[in-house]
Amino acid sequence: MRSSSVVILGLIGLSIANSFHGLAWVNKADSVAALVVAVIVIYVSAQLGLRTVSTLLDTAPRGLAEKIERIAARVPGVVNAHAIRIRPSGAHTFIDMHVTMDGTVTLKDAHSATEVIENAILKEISPADVTVHVEPAGTPKTSR
Repeated sequence: MRSSSVVILGLIGLSIANSFHGLAWVNKADSVAALVVAVIVIYVSAQLGLRTVSTLLDTAPRGLAEKIERIAARVPGVVNAHAIRIRPSGAHTFIDMHVTMDGTVTLKDAHSATEVIENAILKEISPADVTVHVEPAGTPKTSR
């Protein structure tokens, strides 16, 4: 869009220059427009290249792990969230995480907490496939 506008402005500048022979500086409008378009194309290409490399390396957006950790921490009974792994795949995001809870919590309550966490994450990040692994508090953190 921007590059098209610059080209159109350059063509208008050329038309003006051809109409008024006293405006010789406007004859350079096409060269200036070409340089501006080239800069825009280089910038957009670099951004696209960086995004492509990030996708190939499964790089998650900055701050997303911390956001997920805060979401999980708001759920009653959750002591902490850790080992958060995020992998974008196209428009879809795969999230795998561990949460620690009091070891005396019933299996039913622990499962309910994971569903609350999953639903809270899906409200913020969608579409996503969320897997929450529960560990009793006091056990060593695992990293896989």
